[in-house]
Amino acid sequence: MINFHSLSQRLYLAITSALIIFTGLIFFISTWVLKDKTERLYDNMMIAVSKNLDDKLYVKDDKLKIDMDYFSIDTLSDTHSEKIFYRIVAPNGDLLAGFDGLSLADKKGYPTVFYHTIYAGTELRAVQYTSKTPLGDALIVVAESNQGRHTTISGLRKQIAFAAVLICIGTLILVAFIVQKGLHPLSRLQKEIRMRSEANLDPIETDVPPEVEV
Repeated sequence: MINFHSLSQRLYLAITSALIIFTGLIFFISTWVLKDKTERLYDNMMIAVSKNLDDKLYVKDDKLKIDMDYFSIDTLSDTHSEKIFYRIVAPNGDLLAGFDGLSLADKKGYPTVFYHTIYAGTELRAVQYTSKTPLGDALIVVAESNQGRHTTISGLRKQIAFAAVLICIGTLILVAFIVQKGLHPLSRLQKEIRMRSEANLDPIETDVPPEVEV
């Protein structure tokens, strides 16, 4: 039980409370920043895939085609451990490649717009890339499940929490040592007073902190 009349315990309580609040604040700020960076990283990867598909588009016989064999398209979904879907829509609205059931964005973005959708019972984060071709604007949609980014963010949070706990415990041990050393003159004075008899009124010759000097 905490003795609030004890200077050392009051110091421990105050410093521990401040350290816990500070550590919690740093944890939430760090996880927020890392979550934002992770989301941007995954989004940039999807943009890179959509641009890669855009590079394979060409016009022949007044028709938009894609220079991509079946094997390349089929293995696109294996580039990550999570599920990836894609859809390429020609300027006339025809499906050029990919999954016809994958929904397009509600609005166009130039060149990209991000949105959330559901396909085959899977929640997806999607990017719609507008490709300008001689025949008009073609739409390239690349979508992936949220599992990968959620797993990455969760793993980062656990690592940050583990590091924060270790740092907090180490700091508390260091603080306890510093407080004990800082209060050592008072402990020595207390011991000196207890060793004296009630009749001994001679001044005590010992170093004490300026805060307790007369």
